[in-house]
Formats: sequence, structure tokens, C-alpha cells
Amino acid sequence: MKMLEVQYTVDHLEKEELERAMKDAVRSYKSHKGTAILVYKRFLQYLIEVHQCSIEVSFPEVEVWNTFERQMYLAKELQGGDLNIEDLSERLWVSTRTLEEDLKKLRGLDEDPIQILGRKFEIRDMERKNGKVLLSSTVHPFFLTWNLTQVIAALKGLQMMMENPLMKAYAQKSAEDLWMQLSSYGKNRILQVSKELFQEDTAFYEALASSESDVFLEEKRFKTTDGPSVLMDCLKNEKSFYMEYLEEDGSAVFLEDCLCIPGTYEGSLLKIEYKEGVRTVFFDRVLRSAYTKEELY
Repeated sequence: MKMLEVQYTVDHLEKEELERAMKDAVRSYKSHKGTAILVYKRFLQYLIEVHQCSIEVSFPEVEVWNTFERQMYLAKELQGGDLNIEDLSERLWVSTRTLEEDLKKLRGLDEDPIQILGRKFEIRDMERKNGKVLLSSTVHPFFLTWNLTQVIAALKGLQMMMENPLMKAYAQKSAEDLWMQLSSYGKNRILQVSKELFQEDTAFYEALASSESDVFLEEKRFKTTDGPSVLMDCLKNEKSFYMEYLEEDGSAVFLEDCLCIPGTYEGSLLKIEYKEGVRTVFFDRVLRSAYTKEELY
């Protein structure tokens, strides 16, 4: 601090120049960036205490020297589709090269992919448009820190939602992810409570242990042509779709250029616009559905 006092005078300090100098120094710092940031924070405190000079500097929101922490920050902040690598470099005080490496790992293109509790975490569908980084699907939430009663409540709710054909795949994947994050103690405790106190069948919980999917799946990776599998995505994102539908008389019809009508969802049905007009669709009568006609042939 004495050296700084000798070399600089408070009158010559300007916030923008000081923050820029700090960012550039941290970006180029080869050792632990946390040490450099700590030194600068102490320097600002020194200016307040010795020179009564208060300068606000926007330090990074996360521990940027922690690779995993930085990558999770990217996965969250890129969801709006309004940031580019240069913007993130300014926020995080790290080089664009480092951030490009982080994005590569997030996309699963690195030889050493991100693993969370032994399961791969990757966001495959990521593209650039006008310099901005866009994600086709976004990750929510990242990690939950619940007690076991909250976990049981969530699992029971997801089990109920699996009865809804529109929600089944999403609810099942959510339940599997939740179960996989539990400790052995947590799993055994839930099984014990279910058997001995609730006197319930534990087959639902035991089946969750067989999941081997990645931690995160984009919308399109939920897609099958069975039943109304694409309808939730199409309803949420206003996409068109095609489907094979079972009429009341037992005949199957092919409905083209379908669009879900907002505000008509009622749990087991909704209204759609399609090539021939408007009609109500019951989810348990949807035999097959897809984004394109060719997928159903």
C-alpha cells in the first residue's frame, strides 16, 4: 500500500480507468485470480480509510477462478440470448479464450466433459447469432438443497403428474434427476418411511434408480412420436405439429399444421387450430405426434 501511495495520488484516480486497469490485470494474471481480486478490494478499502476516497468497482459476481462456478454462471446468464463473449469477459474479468473453452465444455465437446454426481452435464444446442450466444433450451433450477420432507412432497407430486400424458416424460425425468441426487441415506430413509409409516408400495422409487440419462436434456431430446409427446413443447413455444388422433368411433385421423390455442389447456385436453379448422383434443386419444409430417410416416 505504501508503494501505491507513493506512485499515485487520489486526485488522479478515475473510476473507469481504475476498473479497466484492474480488469486487464486480472485477465492477464497467471496465478490465482482470487488473490489479485482480493488485493484490489483491499486497495479500495485502503483508499476509503486513508484518503476518504470511495470508488465503486463492479467485481465479478462469482469466484471466476473456480472453473465449475464460472461455467454454471455462463449456463445461467446466457439464457436471455442477449449476451456475447465480450460482454461476459467484461463481467467476469477473464479472457474470451477462457470463456470459449468453458462454452466448449458446456456443449460436451471437450474430452473431459462436466460431470455432476457421476452424470454428464451438457447443453448440446448452442449457437451464435449476430455475436450473441443462444440456447435452444435453458437449465432450471441448477441445484436444490431440500430436506427429505420436501423431497418426498416433490416426488409424490411428480408421480401424480406422470398420470398426465402431456407431462409424463417431463415429470418422470424430473423425478429421476431428483432421486439420483440423493445420498444413500436419503434414498433408504424415503424407502423406509414409505414402507413402514405410509405403508405404500415403493416400486415407483425403486424404478427411479435405473435412469442413465444425462443431467440435462433439451426439449427436443424428450421427443418421441408416442402419444402427445411434443404437445407441451409446442404449447409453450407456439410451435406447429402433426398428429394421429383416435376419434370416438374408433377411427384414426391425421391432423396437419396444428397449433395449440393459448388459454384452452384444461389438464386432459386443449383446443387446437389445424388445417381444417378448430377442435378439442383429448390427450389420451393422441396416438402419435411430431414436429414434422415425415416423422409420422
